[in-house]
Amino acid sequence: MEETNTRSTAKRNAVVTGANKGIGLEICRQLASNGVEVILTARDEQGGIEAVENLRQSGVSNFVFHQLDVKDSASAFIETHFGKLDILGIMDQTYEKTKECLETNFYRTKRVTEALLPLLQLSKSARIVNMSSFYGQLKYIGNEKAQAELGNIESLTVERLDETVIIAGKYPSFKVNCVHPGLVKTDMICNTGSMTVEEGARAPVMLAPSPDDGPSGLFYDEMNVSSF
Repeated sequence: MEETNTRSTAKRNAVVTGANKGIGLEICRQLASNGVEVILTARDEQGGIEAVENLRQSGVSNFVFHQLDVKDSASAFIETHFGKLDILGIMDQTYEKTKECLETNFYRTKRVTEALLPLLQLSKSARIVNMSSFYGQLKYIGNEKAQAELGNIESLTVERLDETVIIAGKYPSFKVNCVHPGLVKTDMICNTGSMTVEEGARAPVMLAPSPDDGPSGLFYDEMNVSSF
């Protein structure tokens, strides 16, 4: 344990959720290529193990796989192996599918973030990068009342604030941002995108090791800052 913690202070550690394929896998590859120790997580254990093996065969070895459904806490695993966390890096609907989508993309992600906050606080350069979509921007919300209520972010209650803004305000030393990676050719959109996974990973990887005076509380549309 002592040896593990000594190593963790010399390297930056990153958790990437949903990372066994697509953009998440490419983010892992690029971070590891830059010397970051990566905890690759996925719900699919076999897929995660195969992803790590393929990455290692390509010549990049600084990976650890942890099976994680984002409803579960990863905090104990990361603390045991690394001591601290530097970077936390996260689409014909029935009611059940919609509920599952909200549970996975919001509530479970929120719970994982909250569980890892104590470890992020141990880092001198904590970063959280949330994968998002430009369709969440206000200009794409057709309901005028909703636009009016959400448009003035200063007047919103804590319960209605975006989680990015809450964490960025509560932990000013953290750099917390959202990223729309672009229309990337992955199975999430039936491989209809125009961008490669390498291109889609650029913005998240840019923000993950950002400098101390880097941006926080912002939404990025690919490589550029955009409005909420």
